[in-house]
Amino acid sequence: MSPVYLVLFPSLFFHPKTGQTSPEEMFQESLKKLRRDQQEAERLKGVIREKRTSWKNQMEPERHRIQTEFNQLRRILDREEQRELKKLEEEERKGLSIIEKAEGELIHQSQSLTELISDLERRCQGSTVDLLQDVNNVTKRSEFWTLRKPQALPTKLKSVFRAPDLKRMLRVFRELTDVQSYWVDVTLNPHTANLNLILSKNRRQVRFVGAKLSEPSRLEEHYNCSVLGSQHFSSGKYYWEVDVTKKTAWILGVCSNSGEPTFSFNQYPHQQNAYSRFQPQSGFWVIGLQHKHEYRAYEDSSTSLLLSMTVPPRRVGVFLDYEAGTVSFYNVTNHGLPIYTFSKYYFPTALCPYFNPCSCAVPMTLRRPSS
Repeated sequence: MSPVYLVLFPSLFFHPKTGQTSPEEMFQESLKKLRRDQQEAERLKGVIREKRTSWKNQMEPERHRIQTEFNQLRRILDREEQRELKKLEEEERKGLSIIEKAEGELIHQSQSLTELISDLERRCQGSTVDLLQDVNNVTKRSEFWTLRKPQALPTKLKSVFRAPDLKRMLRVFRELTDVQSYWVDVTLNPHTANLNLILSKNRRQVRFVGAKLSEPSRLEEHYNCSVLGSQHFSSGKYYWEVDVTKKTAWILGVCSNSGEPTFSFNQYPHQQNAYSRFQPQSGFWVIGLQHKHEYRAYEDSSTSLLLSMTVPPRRVGVFLDYEAGTVSFYNVTNHGLPIYTFSKYYFPTALCPYFNPCSCAVPMTLRRPSS
């Protein structure tokens, strides 16, 4: 058996009197270090538990957001499907109506023709007296009989369905989703409301209750039907939505802080000059509806800009980017398709939301952000 040699290092065993460290003190130091490491390990375990909880907590809102946005996209596609089917049903109804009308006329002619043929056959088979009886009338009926052929019948669909541009729809949807992240809870300022208007208790709805105007489409008469929002914006980005369902006239957007007229409409006898009242040069960035189906943007020109709207908006989104100098409008009813943008303007003063129900008694309603 080989001998075992124990090697001792004097520097590890120091004692104040003897100049060497005892084994007990050495072990105590090692134990302190190990306990410190143990405490650090427990602390790190707690940190990891917190990180796990925090990580899991981030997942649920994101999962909900993903599900919500895809559900919105499905609803958009569902609405598009229903819209296309409704268009097809309408075309089918019109086509069938034309066909049924032609069929009815042809049946009526066939009955008259059958009666005439029967009359002639009866006369031919009868006596000479029967044949000659009222012969002139029968002859005229036969000679002047003309079969009226049906008018052009529908043979092909006027428009063949084409799948929507999903990339474009997604782009529009993302843009609307982005601006909606700046949604603010706008309310109406009762101190700025005209006497012809009534506001709801929650200050989210305005209704015209004045006398019916003789020409409600005249722009200058609409000035006295406005109310401003309570909020004032001098920086930042803001979004809000207005419900204009069933309204035949309205004007909305933003205006300079005061909202006071810079001149009287009486100075402008012609309606086209009255457009300047609602233009940016007068402190208004607005769009509106007139004559039930004319959508206009009131730009800096002699007349307003007529807008093309394939789907009449029931909900209009307004987005203000103060620093960028832009005011954008969105047709939320048509999946957030942009309506018009006033761009690259310098706003000299604070802006506030502008609402004008015009002389239409149907209310304008501000939607809550959560809706």
